[in-house]
Amino acid sequence: MKVDYNNLGKCLAKLLEADRQDWERFHEDFVRILVEFGYSYCLTYEEKQWYKENKNEYYTSINEYIRF
Repeated sequence: MKVDYNNLGKCLAKLLEADRQDWERFHEDFVRILVEFGYSYCLTYEEKQWYKENKNEYYTSINEYIRF
């Protein structure tokens, strides 16, 4: 697999801009950012399912979703 380091750098920069004081919000932003930059293959099955069901609006928090 060829890695686009320019894209990876942009993804990392965006992740570092996310608010890390609120873990739940950060986890949701983490999932959204990975998908945005084409790294959805790095997500867990539960994260992928949560994103699929909540990509337009976050109806269910990721922590609540993953517990069920």
